[in-house]
Amino acid sequence: MARAIAEEIVRERDLDVDVYCGGTQPSDKLHVNVVRAMAEFGVDVSGRRPRKIGFEELESMDIVVSMGCSGSACPSSLAVETREWDLEDPAGKGIEEVCKIRDEIENLVRDLLESFF
Repeated sequence: MARAIAEEIVRERDLDVDVYCGGTQPSDKLHVNVVRAMAEFGVDVSGRRPRKIGFEELESMDIVVSMGCSGSACPSSLAVETREWDLEDPAGKGIEEVCKIRDEIENLVRDLLESFF
């Protein structure tokens, strides 16, 4: 959700920003309610798949945001600026809960982009 939302904001504001997304332990597929919540937001993510992102790739970023990270998979030891957004995992949540998580992500993404641009 964060990548799709960030891409929409970058596009609407015509920002020169590359957005990457991945998980250190990604699931096999997007949760059906994530796809539904994003469709309600006006963005089709049905063709997207979670992807793994490694620490080498993360270290090439200007800023890394982790969400609900725990244990050794957390990128907090990276030599780049990191932020932790303590968000609930949408897996297994109903559509209303996923929409709340989506809205929280949108606010956080907007605030982050505002802090740079």
